Amino acid sequence: MKTALVIDIGHGFGIHMASALLRRGWHVRSLMPRSAIGSAWMSGIEYLTGDPRQAQHLARAADGVEAIVSGSPYLGPHELWPLAMAAADSGATLVLHDNLYARPKMSSSRGLDPTATLDHLIPDVQNPLRSAIEHGSRVILMRSGDLIGAHAPNGLLSQLLVDMPAGYRLYHPGGSDRVHTWANLPDVANATGRLLDHDSALPTYAAFDFPGYRLSFADLADTVRRASGRPVKLLPFGVNTTHPFAGFALHLRALRRAYPGDAATLPPLDGEQLRVTLGGSLPFTQLPAALIAAGLVDSVDQRELHWSYVESP
Repeated sequence: MKTALVIDIGHGFGIHMASALLRRGWHVRSLMPRSAIGSAWMSGIEYLTGDPRQAQHLARAADGVEAIVSGSPYLGPHELWPLAMAAADSGATLVLHDNLYARPKMSSSRGLDPTATLDHLIPDVQNPLRSAIEHGSRVILMRSGDLIGAHAPNGLLSQLLVDMPAGYRLYHPGGSDRVHTWANLPDVANATGRLLDHDSALPTYAAFDFPGYRLSFADLADTVRRASGRPVKLLPFGVNTTHPFAGFALHLRALRRAYPGDAATLPPLDGEQLRVTLGGSLPFTQLPAALIAAGLVDSVDQRELHWSYVESP
């Protein structure tokens, strides 16, 4: 049985990767402070106490593992060096997730594929990963748009979509026709788990784009309306807006500055190389079903939805 060490297992990419790997027959280990162990709720996980930011703690936890998965999409050199050192010492594959919209981000905005070199990464990220590879480790980078999924309370859509008594409010950062890329967390995790099952066949540095959903905020509002059977009001998100998460508006303003023309400046993530590598199919959940499973939308009648999920064994 293969063993994976999953860091930041309590939410987001980390918790979904742990779940995907457990389903695929992996033994999953997690390193977290003693104070957080009591709140750990996933069964089947081997919980170790320690600080994931400390190299010696990571080295102990990574002993004998085949993979080290980072659950955070916001990694700088201070976080990457201990992970890279632990991967190098254990010979494990290091798995990272990169958000297309992250600030600071790890990679450039050009399309990724398994033949990409480390040159597309920012220099501070290149160095620890290059060191890990030179010492016999392998690195998988999975890039996607903003994530949708349960146990992801800090996700962008959980801030923009607000359940009100009369329906939903959907706030858009820069126009209702603005195109944005999203990805369903369970789908991203399942695709990454499938890569790990056969990581020995991958290059020492393998970078992939996960396609997900690419649509305007107006189309997203229509999807929410169709899934819930309730009205959806589109509103601009500004610093002075009245909103339950008004402090988040500063982040949204930064997002508008960074990507004034989303569709023009960011590449569509077509995922063709990932599809080929996985044997011709990708995990895919229809967006209405993904929104409901994430707890973002309550369906008026889930039986009326046409759920679609495809995954190769």
